[in-house]
Amino acid sequence: MAYFLTGNLSMGKWIMFTGKIVFPAVFFAITCAFAAERALESYTYQECFQRGDLAAWYSYPHMQDTAFDPTLYCGEFPGTTDVWPVSRPGVDSLNYSAIRKLKPNSRGECTFGLAKRLEITLDEKSTILWRFYIKSYSPVEHLTLTLFVSEGSKLNYRIEDPIKNSWESTVLSMTEIIEQNSITNSAKKFPLQALSLTIFIPEADPDAYIYFAVDDIKISGYKQTEFNFSEPPVTRLSEWPVFIPEHHYHTGDTLIIKGSFGDLNIKEMTCSFSSFAEPDSIHYSTSFRYNKKTGLWELRPVEISGNTIDKGFWIASITGYRKKKIVAESRMTIIVAPDSLGGEHPRLMFGAEDISDIKKRTENPPYAPILENILSRAERSRNELNPDNLVYNLHILDRIRNRPANLSVLRSIRRAASAVKYNALEYAVMGSKEAGN
Repeated sequence: MAYFLTGNLSMGKWIMFTGKIVFPAVFFAITCAFAAERALESYTYQECFQRGDLAAWYSYPHMQDTAFDPTLYCGEFPGTTDVWPVSRPGVDSLNYSAIRKLKPNSRGECTFGLAKRLEITLDEKSTILWRFYIKSYSPVEHLTLTLFVSEGSKLNYRIEDPIKNSWESTVLSMTEIIEQNSITNSAKKFPLQALSLTIFIPEADPDAYIYFAVDDIKISGYKQTEFNFSEPPVTRLSEWPVFIPEHHYHTGDTLIIKGSFGDLNIKEMTCSFSSFAEPDSIHYSTSFRYNKKTGLWELRPVEISGNTIDKGFWIASITGYRKKKIVAESRMTIIVAPDSLGGEHPRLMFGAEDISDIKKRTENPPYAPILENILSRAERSRNELNPDNLVYNLHILDRIRNRPANLSVLRSIRRAASAVKYNALEYAVMGSKEAGN
C-alpha cells in the first residue's frame, strides 16, 4: 500500500514529517554539441494551438519562483479561423490561440509576451510567419521578435506601432532580420535555440487588462538529420532534442535499436551510454551492424545488467560516421526502472513501509505538533463537511480557462480537497476508520 498526497504543506514540513527530501522532477535540456559540418535537412515548424494546449510555449520574460503562469493560456480569441485547422470534435468552430492576459502591477513601462525553446537552423532563405492580436487601452510602442542563437547572441526584429484590436499577419524573411541587425555576412547560418515575441507599452495602465494573442506560427529552416527509428517506438518533443521511448526497461531485458540516418551513406555506427546527470561521461559503448536485407542499422544486442547499463536514467548517443568523421547523431533516453516500482505511482510521498518510522518521528517535538495539526484539521473537516452534500459542479467551470467561474466555487473545491487530504493522512498514519470512512 502506498499513499499519494498533495496540498500546501511546505517542503520543510514534509522533510520533518516523513524524513525524506522530495525533489521535483527536473526536466532540463541536454543539447548535443553538433559540429558545423553535420548533415542538415529541410524542416518546417508550425503551430496553430488547435489541440487546446500551449505546446510548450511559456511566458516571457520569465516569471520568478513559479512553475505555472496563469496569465498565459490557450483559449478562444475573436477573429478569423486558423490557417492550419486541426479537428477537435465538438469545437471545430473555435479558433484557439496562445494568449497572454496581463494587468500591470504599476503604471509605467511594461514588456511581456511568450517564448518557445526550439532548435532549428536558419539562413537567408528562411522565413518566419505568425499572426497576432493586441488588445490594449494604452498605446503599444513596438512588437519585437527575438531569435536566441548559439553562443549567447540574439537577433531582434522590431515592428513599430503595431496595429491593435484586429488579427494581423506577419511574414518575415531572414534577409529582413539580417538587414535590421546590420549583419554583413548574410551567408552565415544561425543555429536557433529559442525565440520570443514581446510587446512594449511605455505607459501601461494598472487598472486595465492587456491581451496579446499569437497564432499560426510557421518557421522554415533546417534541422540536423535525425535517426529514423524502426525499433523501439519513440516520441519526440520539438523543444527537446532527445527521443523518448514509449516504454521503460528492466534488468534482464534486451535493448534493441533499429533504424537509419536516411540517405547519408553512413559507413559505421556506434552507440554510447551515459548517465542522464552526466551526459558527457561514457559508461558503456557498443556498435551497430548493417542489415543488407532490411537496409537498417541494428544495434548489437545489449542485455541490461550491471555489466552494461542497469537501474537508472540513461542517454544513448547514436552516432553515424563516414570516412571516420561524424556526420549525424541522435540521442535517446532510456529508463531502467527498479522492479520495486511496479504498480506504484512515481510521485508517492511515502509508502506502507514508512509508516512505523513516521509514527516514531511524530511522538516527540518538534514533529509532534505537525501530526497534531493534521489530526485537528481532519476532525474539523469531518464535523463541518458532510460528504453527502458534495455535488458535481465542474460544469460551471470556465470552458476556455478551465477555472472556476467565481470564488465561491473555488473555495468549495478547495474545502473538499483539504478534507480528503487531511483525513487520508490520518487514515494512512493512524489507521483511523473514522477518517477512512
